[in-house]
Amino acid sequence: MKTDISLTKKQRQRLAFYSIVTVCLAVAGAASYVSTYRTVKDANTPEDITVPLEITMPSVDEQPKIPDEQVNEVKDDIPDTRYEPETEPQSAVATVTRAESFSLPLGNAVSKHASLSELVYSKTMEDWRAHNGIDFPGATGDPVKAVNNGIVLSVKDDALWGTVVEIDHGEGMIARYCGLGKGSTVNEGDTVKINDKVGNLSVIPIESADGVHLHFEVRINGAYADPIAALGKTPEDFN
Repeated sequence: MKTDISLTKKQRQRLAFYSIVTVCLAVAGAASYVSTYRTVKDANTPEDITVPLEITMPSVDEQPKIPDEQVNEVKDDIPDTRYEPETEPQSAVATVTRAESFSLPLGNAVSKHASLSELVYSKTMEDWRAHNGIDFPGATGDPVKAVNNGIVLSVKDDALWGTVVEIDHGEGMIARYCGLGKGSTVNEGDTVKINDKVGNLSVIPIESADGVHLHFEVRINGAYADPIAALGKTPEDFN
C-alpha cells in the first residue's frame, strides 16, 4: 500500500510563510547586534587615540665602543690637570721687603684719630659712625708719601672717598690712602719705596666738612687696625 506524503497547496503556503518569517527574524537579529556593537565601541573609544611609540634601545653589544687607548687620552689643547698638586697663588706679601721703620704719609699733624668700633659724629653725614682711619690735614696738591716699601694693589676713583690707592706693605699689612687727586697717583702694580710719592692731596666727599685731608687706613690680615700702632708710633709722635 503506497502512502501519499505530498503537501497540499495550503500546507506549502504555510511553510513558505514561516520560512520567510524565520529569515526576517534572523536578519533583524543580526542588524541589532551590529548596531549594539557600534554603539558600545563608539562610547568606549576616544576620537583621538595616541598610540605609544615603541622605542627599541640598542643592546650593549650593538653600541659603539671607544678604543681603550682613547679613554684617558690627553688632548694637546686641553691639558689634564687632575693630578697636579694644588698650589696657593703668590701674593705681593712675599715680595715686599720692609724698611726698618715706618714714616708718616703727610706731616705729623692729626685732625681726627681712628675710632674703629667706637661711633663718632660725622659733620658731613650728620650722623654717628665708626671712623676706621686717621686724618692728616693738608692743602690741595700736597704730596702724600708711602709709609714703607710696598706694591700698589689698586687705584680706584671712589664717589665717597675720592681717588684711593691701596698698597701692600708686607707681613699682612695693607694701607689705603684716601682723598687723592685723580690722575696724580701711582699705578696698579707699581713698586714703591718708603717716602715715594703716592699721589697729591685732593678732597674726600664723605668727609668734606672736615676740610682737605688724607684719610689713612690700615688693615692687618684683613682686620682694621689702629694706624698709629701699625706704624710703630705713639701719640707723642704727633702734634
